[in-house]
Amino acid sequence: MTQDTSVDKYPNPLASRADLPADLVACERDLVGAMLSRDVSTLDDLLADGYTYVSPEGVVSTKEQDLARYRGGLKLTRAQHKSFDAQVQGTTAVAVTRMRMEGRFGDAAFEIDMIYTRTYVKAGRRWRVLSAHGSYDAAS
Repeated sequence: MTQDTSVDKYPNPLASRADLPADLVACERDLVGAMLSRDVSTLDDLLADGYTYVSPEGVVSTKEQDLARYRGGLKLTRAQHKSFDAQVQGTTAVAVTRMRMEGRFGDAAFEIDMIYTRTYVKAGRRWRVLSAHGSYDAAS
């Protein structure tokens, strides 16, 4: 599989979201870009201290455990937004994102549609992800 960040099947929901803070949309775009490129330094910067991730299987991971997956066997070749919506209240935002994810984890290839709920917090001038939960997208 080759890395594919193009928009072929789905319109790009991040392209024109004037209804959302531009820096929040940029944070989401940077997050997914760092996931695709396995840029652990950028991921470390975008994930807040105390970050937790809950997998579809209910496994809770810390920030360091999540980063270790990118240092190790997780290699995304495609992470394409199908939809992105967020509710913003002051310095907190909750985003629901549908994504097509493809890649490898160790020797196992995967192609899956996911729904992510991410909680963003704004500290100073930038947004960071405080927590995330991934679920399999049953609608796909």
